[in-house]
Amino acid sequence: MSVNLDARMLTRLTEAQLNQLFVGNPHKLIEGGIMTGVARLSWPSLSKPAKPQNPNQTPKYQVNLIFPGSVGFLAAQVEAAIKQHYPTITDPKVLMDPKNKNHPLKDQGLKVNVADGGLEPIKQTTGGYIPGKFFITAKSNRQPGCFRTPIVNGRPTVVLPEEIEPLLYPGCWVVAKVVLLKSSAAGNPGVSWGLQSIMKVADDTPFGGGEGGGTNASPDDFGGAAFIEDPNAILVPNSASAGGSSWD
Repeated sequence: MSVNLDARMLTRLTEAQLNQLFVGNPHKLIEGGIMTGVARLSWPSLSKPAKPQNPNQTPKYQVNLIFPGSVGFLAAQVEAAIKQHYPTITDPKVLMDPKNKNHPLKDQGLKVNVADGGLEPIKQTTGGYIPGKFFITAKSNRQPGCFRTPIVNGRPTVVLPEEIEPLLYPGCWVVAKVVLLKSSAAGNPGVSWGLQSIMKVADDTPFGGGEGGGTNASPDDFGGAAFIEDPNAILVPNSASAGGSSWD
């Protein structure tokens, strides 16, 4: 699988750099969760919890992860989790509608105005989102572990609290450790993404959205990540590939 450069991504990386990031950071299962493939960070609330729209809800740390390529591996994990938690549901795909805001794998068109080819009559299109591609929203009650380069002896550097906002900003590239959780909302069955930790792997053009730049968070999870220290430099190679599906 490969990633095609699209002007709507608002990226300054080359197509070759994007594909090396994509191939070097595949979606995969790791101990205690799922390591996502490389994604663009959007609407991050990592230095402090986001203010919920519903005042009755608990504020949570959260991010949107915008995927430039296949999410087939993630879709398979979602389907398996739905089968596990809801064995009476014969077709898990009824809880996997990408056009439903409450479902785990969302069409990026939900963040794009209909006038721009999106799915929602929102006031303004959110930069970096492309209809037909996918994104997830991952949340945590506790502050997730935040990491960055350099990687020394297989362990990345911990992002200090005062560094979170300037380093983990909307538009940078990240990989994240997530888990699938059964919905606790009455009358709203399904699964959602829990955010455990996140690592920045490349800088890019910033775009708006976010209040800031865990649980079971370990730097060991990110020892094999491919990253770009400088967008003008050669990318660190890390050979691997992600599986594809109808969610490409």
